[in-house]
Amino acid sequence: MRNRSTTKRRLLAATLGGMLACGTPPASAQAEPDASRIGRSSGAKAPEFQELYDYDAAAKTLADATFPYEVQVHRAHVVMLAERAIVTRAEAAAILRGLAVAESRALSAG
Repeated sequence: MRNRSTTKRRLLAATLGGMLACGTPPASAQAEPDASRIGRSSGAKAPEFQELYDYDAAAKTLADATFPYEVQVHRAHVVMLAERAIVTRAEAAAILRGLAVAESRALSAG
């Protein structure tokens, strides 16, 4: 019957030897945080990643990005309605003024 401490030492030596042979550092060497990885890290990010993050954070929503074009479509629609006499010229003018106010407010807000 072998001594238990001798068996434990041999098992530990075999495990560490296997880890070192395959390039895996022991757990004590892995304890330090890796600041170079992407995600929640304690260190600074690479400038390229930070630029990409800033760009993504400043990206507009689809509604914000398409709003100016939607206003143009609404204007064209109002003009068509007035040309077909579906709305009066006075009503079309009032709608177009309202669109201009909405557009100016949206541009000043964002």
